[in-house]
Amino acid sequence: MVVVVVLAGWEGFWRLSGFAPSLENDIEAWVVARQRVQPDSVVLVGTSRMQTGLQPEAFATEVDGRVPIQLAILGASPLPVLEQLANDQSFSGLVIVDLNFRFVFDATREAEEVALMWLQVYQLSLSSPSRWSEARLRLLVQPLFAFRHPALSPRRLISAAKNREMPKMPFYSTRSDRFRPMDFAKLSAQEKKERENRFSQRMSIQARPASERELEAILERLEWAVARIRKRGGQVVFVQFPTSGKFKEVEERLYPRRTYWDVLESRTQAITIYSDDQPTLADFDCPDGTHLDQRDAARFSKALARLLKTKGV
Repeated sequence: MVVVVVLAGWEGFWRLSGFAPSLENDIEAWVVARQRVQPDSVVLVGTSRMQTGLQPEAFATEVDGRVPIQLAILGASPLPVLEQLANDQSFSGLVIVDLNFRFVFDATREAEEVALMWLQVYQLSLSSPSRWSEARLRLLVQPLFAFRHPALSPRRLISAAKNREMPKMPFYSTRSDRFRPMDFAKLSAQEKKERENRFSQRMSIQARPASERELEAILERLEWAVARIRKRGGQVVFVQFPTSGKFKEVEERLYPRRTYWDVLESRTQAITIYSDDQPTLADFDCPDGTHLDQRDAARFSKALARLLKTKGV
């Protein structure tokens, strides 16, 4: 009873302070999501743009009611996950790929290593009942309690106490279905500009656009995966999500459309959607240059679903 009272008080305090439940360990949620993939599933693959920009339930309302499974990974290339789905002989569903140029057409392959690590954790979970059950139990508990928020971990609370400040609720959270809504209304104009500048500078410094030879190898891997899925009756869609402002300028300078996207579009059997070319997708603004606000995510998701239907998906 003492434990229950203390935890209830602790939970109530942080709820009143503005905190809400959020996933603590996204990789465990990813493993569970991957295990839920059925032969005819709609699967979302990509980066944080996909995770923040496509709201599963909004997308489902425009199709046949099936909620897509979110397999996007923050800061990772979608290529290893797409290849893994292509190698899964049981899968013949729909894969929607967020084709983020920075992580697909980059020669460093660091983003691929991130995805490969997550896939390795998934493979371990298949042979370990304890890993499998632990991940599912965590997913049952974490969405219920705000005090399990990553920002309220003991390490961060101690750090905040040393600085004599209260922990601040992040402007985003991660749901149990791995959708990560971002509420940019909680940020000032200056904070949004700082995020955009930070992302732009990071890309300018870290990006290494693929050479013609390296691009050829990437395109061959993409098309191999597309062909395998299509052979089993599935479909693959490549989507270039909206970007804005300074970030968009830097991205277009480092990864010019004619060099990368246009070449891919001319070579692939997959359906391709470049947001700027579509009237229903072109008017979305990203407050930090690369991510959609949660208020726009539902509208974008519905517009994308309707567009896919017109393309025969």
